[in-house]
Amino acid sequence: MSVKVLLVDDHLIVRDGLQMLINTQKDIRVIAGASDGRSALEAAEALRPDVVVMDVSMPEMSGIEATREMLANNPGLKIIILTMHESPEYVSQAFSAGAMGFVLKKSAGIEIIKAVREVVRGRRYCGRGVEEIWSSDSLEEDPYESLSLREKQILPLVVDGKTSREIAEMLFLSPKSVETYRSRLMKKLHVDNVAGLVKFAIIRGIACPKD
Repeated sequence: MSVKVLLVDDHLIVRDGLQMLINTQKDIRVIAGASDGRSALEAAEALRPDVVVMDVSMPEMSGIEATREMLANNPGLKIIILTMHESPEYVSQAFSAGAMGFVLKKSAGIEIIKAVREVVRGRRYCGRGVEEIWSSDSLEEDPYESLSLREKQILPLVVDGKTSREIAEMLFLSPKSVETYRSRLMKKLHVDNVAGLVKFAIIRGIACPKD
């Protein structure tokens, strides 16, 4: 069964080139393309690809933001960031958001094929030149930035002592959905209870200490 790939880049020529390259492989096929982060979210939700190859700088929503939102809706999705930006901050933000791969456009080509196959196996992939500009030892990832927008909304409400039912009513969600978001954000922030969330929120300036 072929690996289904969604291509997201605001340049049609880039998408067409990648599609031609990927579709030469028997085990991988491009199922769709999108030109901005917002339409990428819609395509990912409707088509359920196995892998998304995502540009960073796009209209409507950046690739980093789109990565967070996609993974909030589909945690099993594998995302590869493909960009021209040789910045350690971009690499750190991409992996913090949940991306599994990072490839520079200047060395893309066959590397995209390698990246797709690696992330499908559950392995992180750094393209040529990426390890030179980024080191996990030199940059500390910010766990807060791995939270989805919805998780960032729920965090201060939990810290403020709101129950799941109260939060659900405020955000027009079901209590079960709120419980799921709570569980996810606690896992991402590496805490085991609400007290840990409160401590994290105070350190980050999201909440003030109670008298």
